[in-house]
Amino acid sequence: MESKLSEGEVIVKTLGEGWHAVRHGEKIEWFKTAYKRKLFRKPVLTNQRLVFLNNEDIDYEIPLEDIVQTTSKRYLRLGTPYLRLELKNGNIIHIVFENISQRVLDAIFAGGYAEDANQIRLVKAWADEINLHVKEMKTRQLYKAKIFPPPPPPTPATSPICPGCGHPLTLIQQYNRWYCYNCRKYS
Repeated sequence: MESKLSEGEVIVKTLGEGWHAVRHGEKIEWFKTAYKRKLFRKPVLTNQRLVFLNNEDIDYEIPLEDIVQTTSKRYLRLGTPYLRLELKNGNIIHIVFENISQRVLDAIFAGGYAEDANQIRLVKAWADEINLHVKEMKTRQLYKAKIFPPPPPPTPATSPICPGCGHPLTLIQQYNRWYCYNCRKYS
C-alpha cells in the first residue's frame, strides 16, 4: 500500500489481523455478503482518503473531502455495529467490520450471533478517527482557500497592548477599532 500513497499521504489506521470489511450501498445486504470472501476488503485510512484493498490492489476509495460525517450504528436485527458514511453527493455507504473466526465461534458456542464488545469499540474508533481526519482536512482547505485572514504585518511599537494576552493590537481602519490577532477579538 505504501507505494500507492500520494505525496504527503500517510497511513493512519488499518484493521488488525483476522478482520475484514464488507462495503454496502444504502442498504445493508448482510445475508447476501456475510460469507462471500470475494467481497471481503481490507480498509486503510490515510490522512487523505479511505481505501479498500482487495489482495493489495485498490478496489475502491473515498476521498476524505467527500465525507460529510461518519457515525457508528447498530444493525437492528442482529445488533451488528457498522459505519455509516454520509457523502457530499447524498449517497450513504455502510461498512461492516467483522472477524470471520469470531463469527464461526459465536455460531458454535453461543448458538448464533453474540454481541462482541471489541467489534463495537472497533467501529466506534474508526468513526472517530475518520471524523477527526475529515475535520483536519476541512481546516487545511479553509486555510488554503484563505478564508481565514493571514496574520497582519508587524505593528509599530507605538500600538497599544492587548490586555488579554499582551500582544500588540492592530488598528482596523474600517471599524476604527483595535483588534488582537492572537485572541481574535476586538479590545
